[in-house]
Amino acid sequence: MVWLRIDRPFPLLLLILLFLVRCIGVPQLFAQSDQVARDVCVVIGAQGEVEYGEAFRAWAKRWQDAFQSNSTSQSTSFTLIDGSSKQDSDVTDTNEDREKLIKWIGEPTVSEGLQRASERWLVLIGHGTYEPSKETSGARFNLRGGDVSPEMLVTAIQNSTAESLSPTRWIIVNCSSCSGPFLKALSAPNRIIITATKTGSEQNFSRFGDYFSKAIANPEADLDHDKCVSLLEAFLIAGKNTEKFYKDGGRLASEQALLDDNGDKRGTPATFFQGIRPLKAPSDNLELDGIQAKRIVLAAFDEADALSESQRIEVELIENKIETLRNRKMELSTDDYYRELELLFREIARARSM
Repeated sequence: MVWLRIDRPFPLLLLILLFLVRCIGVPQLFAQSDQVARDVCVVIGAQGEVEYGEAFRAWAKRWQDAFQSNSTSQSTSFTLIDGSSKQDSDVTDTNEDREKLIKWIGEPTVSEGLQRASERWLVLIGHGTYEPSKETSGARFNLRGGDVSPEMLVTAIQNSTAESLSPTRWIIVNCSSCSGPFLKALSAPNRIIITATKTGSEQNFSRFGDYFSKAIANPEADLDHDKCVSLLEAFLIAGKNTEKFYKDGGRLASEQALLDDNGDKRGTPATFFQGIRPLKAPSDNLELDGIQAKRIVLAAFDEADALSESQRIEVELIENKIETLRNRKMELSTDDYYRELELLFREIARARSM
């Protein structure tokens, strides 16, 4: 939902249209045909210290609870790979966790009654390392035994049996330190990549994963007040809370999370937004990230807006036009500005009532 700063009395018709835009709808969030099937894998890496393992398992539990209780998905297959409380001596093959992960990527879990998932989620929770002297990215996500590199994930996705049939939307979240290089390696069309750090050199323990896991089903993360939490909103709330942690503690921030959903391998930080409204634009005339992530609903609440996926996309396009109009306000007369604004709100009301 677009929120406007009211610096003069609104015409009565516009106020009525705003009311209608908020009220038109049907009881369910998505039409059955617009529900998505999700294949989800949450990986807890090597814990290092025991206290980290306890924290990682708490973060993973929030993800599991959110996915398994999320009414916006027609069906969700959930896989947990947890090596956080085990030692290498517990198993004969110390590459077991990495092999499980690569196997999951290559062989999607098929839910009952479904041919394949329309979304595949990979959430990495743990520690990361970075060696800039490596010929490849030098970044690793630490597993019990052999670690995993972004290049390994890229190869596994390319070789996946699901990808050979037709492209699946991938959402990959790396909550570890040194995770920045994963974004550049994995970024591609029809993928949403989130990393806890901007670069591989941000090597201190990352707190972004904690705040992110708290935001994914939290009503307070509903920044646009549409009664649901999008992936973009969860990312923005987590980014801002991570920034606040360092500021309140008088510390120099050692992590800056990035989101990439346009495939340009650059990523956008939460600081580029106020609420869900962009405040900055990328350099070199690049497209701002967030459009795809805004459409991914993580949690819906009882009074959620009743929009199908096609309706949400159409409304979003109109809202983008409203944002463009706001930026041109000083170029227009007052009457012309509100006339165009009224037409756009009429379009939104029409799209929401279809």
